Amino acid sequence: MQPCDCQTRRDFFNIHPEELRNFLLGFVQLTTDRHADYHLYRCPLCNTLWLVDDTTRSPMAVRVSSEAAAIDFDERPYRRQLMVEWHGGVTDQKCNFIDCNNRALRGIVYCVDHAYPMFAVDNPKKELFPS
Repeated sequence: MQPCDCQTRRDFFNIHPEELRNFLLGFVQLTTDRHADYHLYRCPLCNTLWLVDDTTRSPMAVRVSSEAAAIDFDERPYRRQLMVEWHGGVTDQKCNFIDCNNRALRGIVYCVDHAYPMFAVDNPKKELFPS
């Protein structure tokens, strides 16, 4: 068992696939649905609950307040924010997608919703990063 570092971690973050096993070392798995991408884990030292995508090629951990919070979990806002950070933020330029007023991600000409539509909010034309 590693020392607990839950309180020093962000509330959500990507985990390199090669480090997933070390992150989960000693955690207690609370859910076992073999078809789910996310499983709920508890740190035995501080009882922090983590919802962890431990099955895809892009593992992510999200701190949750309760087991009930994991039931209706929507990964999209977390994935979108991580993509914005990965690109280094947004620019002052508008997205090149027709009729989109969102700001483009740094280094590309599209906003996060059009670059990563699988993480888009219901209405990608809504301005997500106002000036």
